[in-house]
Amino acid sequence: MFSTFTSTPDQQNPGVEGSNKARAKRYQVVRACAWCRTYRIKCDANIPCQNCCAKQRVCTIDNRKDEFRTFSSAMKEIERLRKRVEELEGHLEQLLLRHDSSSDLAPVRDIHSVNQEEALPEELDPLGQHGSNRNYYNWNIATRVTHHGSSQAYGASSIVYFVDGLSAYLDATMRQLQVHKSDGSSVSPSTLLSNLRDSLTDTVTDVTEPVDVHEELSYKEEARLLTTYWDHYHVLYPILERTAFDTYHRSLWEHMDAGRQASALVDVILAVCMQHDAVREGAVRKSHTEAPNATSLAGWWFLRRSQYFLQDQMEQPTIMTFQSYAFAVLWLAQASWQNAAHNVLATTLRVGVILGLHLEPSLDLPPYVRSFRRNLWWTVYATEARYAMEYGRPIAVNFLQVTCTPPKTTGTSASEVTLDVTAAAINTQMIRLTLATRSIYVLFHQECARVLRRNSFADMSQYKEGIETCAEWFETKIGYLRAWLRHVPESLRPAREHQGERFSTDHSRLDFGSLNDSSSRFRIVLEISYHSSAMALYRPFLSYARNGAQPGPMTELHAIACANHGITIINIIYQDLNELGSLCTWWDVCSHQLSAAISLIGYIVAFPNGAATEHARQAVEMAIASFKKLACTFVRASRAAESLRGALALVDVVQADASLGSYSYVHDRPVLPPNVHGISLQIADADEPALYEKDGTQTENCARFASPDLVATGNEADAENWLESLLNFSHTDDP
Repeated sequence: MFSTFTSTPDQQNPGVEGSNKARAKRYQVVRACAWCRTYRIKCDANIPCQNCCAKQRVCTIDNRKDEFRTFSSAMKEIERLRKRVEELEGHLEQLLLRHDSSSDLAPVRDIHSVNQEEALPEELDPLGQHGSNRNYYNWNIATRVTHHGSSQAYGASSIVYFVDGLSAYLDATMRQLQVHKSDGSSVSPSTLLSNLRDSLTDTVTDVTEPVDVHEELSYKEEARLLTTYWDHYHVLYPILERTAFDTYHRSLWEHMDAGRQASALVDVILAVCMQHDAVREGAVRKSHTEAPNATSLAGWWFLRRSQYFLQDQMEQPTIMTFQSYAFAVLWLAQASWQNAAHNVLATTLRVGVILGLHLEPSLDLPPYVRSFRRNLWWTVYATEARYAMEYGRPIAVNFLQVTCTPPKTTGTSASEVTLDVTAAAINTQMIRLTLATRSIYVLFHQECARVLRRNSFADMSQYKEGIETCAEWFETKIGYLRAWLRHVPESLRPAREHQGERFSTDHSRLDFGSLNDSSSRFRIVLEISYHSSAMALYRPFLSYARNGAQPGPMTELHAIACANHGITIINIIYQDLNELGSLCTWWDVCSHQLSAAISLIGYIVAFPNGAATEHARQAVEMAIASFKKLACTFVRASRAAESLRGALALVDVVQADASLGSYSYVHDRPVLPPNVHGISLQIADADEPALYEKDGTQTENCARFASPDLVATGNEADAENWLESLLNFSHTDDP
């Protein structure tokens, strides 16, 4: 009747009863140790736990934050520490910059602590951005006292600084020589070299009355003077567009009877052209019948009137304002008022910044307007860069703030060559030359700063090993200048006689037979500018204060290169003045020749028995003859000739230590030191073939002499790529 049920587990669902069964309580410890928590494994209450005992680890329940037991956590900590190290290194560098910039002497070893919260960030530190600290470049200065009692500062790259160091060395040497002289006679090198330095710059700057015309000029007289600009200045300073300017000038004479309307631009251009006219008339006369300053101060009245009109344009300047200031710089430079020219040049650039000329022209502008704005800015900016290097002073506008693309070269055939094409080509090459020179200049002085700071020296001339270190480094950067040289078109290179290499320092003469066009003068100017830039870059290696120690081989090779470029400058000027006469009215001819002659005197003092000493002396004599010829055109050239002759006589008096030159003469032939190999030295006069060759390898087949600055090195390809990238950084190209 009743059914019996057997309670047995369901074989098909065995987990039903197990799921209802309570789990056993897990054995827990107060807190797992650090290792067990890291690996998430079971720990026990023992100390040390069984896991740590088995692995022989230190068992602890402390949460040690400085211990990292996994790869990911360790990598995160490494990255954090790396960033911290970079931050501390940046702070340390700022401390070094502040410390060195506050010291006028050698770096002090102990560094004062600076509150990091009060320190400026690196990107906002003016000492690190604008080159006014000792770790940047060109911090040593020489002071020049004027007749007013004020002092002027010139940096280490200036000829004033070079003359100052040379004077100090010769003064010390003369004091030693006086001990052995019985007649008590003495020579003052400081006075003599100061006169040489100031022979072309010590001018009368107090003009109390006009020195030229007082009456207004007629339209024809102005048109004749303005033609001078297009014939003699436009190629080197293409900052005007002829059609637009002629239209503007005619509009000022709309009412002929009433005279010309006021114009600052026309007045300052007339002043510049009057200067050139006065020089040209002096060259034709070949004698001076006027007051000493009549030539340089010609056009003074028009310049002053132009400056008066410009004062009303300062609040709302225009392109004409920029052009007017640029021509004022040219007039002041031609009057040998170099500091005044440098001051006005800074004002010119500031006006350009206000007008936005330093920025890439907008694509909304026509192509010819964009091209004109680029030429306008870079012509003036390159002039500022040259002034900054020539005087050893900071540049007015930082290169990093300029986005305007430099002018580009355009290939043209011989039949297409016109005045405008030649002006654009030569101006572009001058700008590219300035960029290459400026790059080497800044990098070199930065390297000198690092070497001096690292070894606690204040002056490179007292540190022979440092000079050689910088000379070896310099050889890796001079390729920038060689890259520029290779890109100069053949049409802009004056030919040499007897198949001499163009733009070289092989002492071959220029072939004036190939220079029969109107642009020949400007091609000669371009070559002289190249040699002058190279000479200035090599001049720091003319170290004459080594305390009797012999210079390193690379240092002396660079010194020879400096001498060769100086000799080439003087040879070209001398040949032109005697055969062609195209440079007799060029205002910069005196300054280039004087810098070359002073550099050669420095080489003679530093290397009295050097490989190029005899030819350097001959070149200085040649420069004296050129200055005498230029005295008919420039009054102060005669003073330069007298000062040069006195300086050369002074060098003959000073019996310099023969060990200063490692290239010593034996039987009138140079003997190279054993550690210089494979470098062919050949010295030649300007108008005769090479006198001899002496190869360091003592081989029979010697290559023709090439100045060390032209010897090929492995860095030229990199330099060429660098220069191309520097000159083609435009974000947009003209369509």
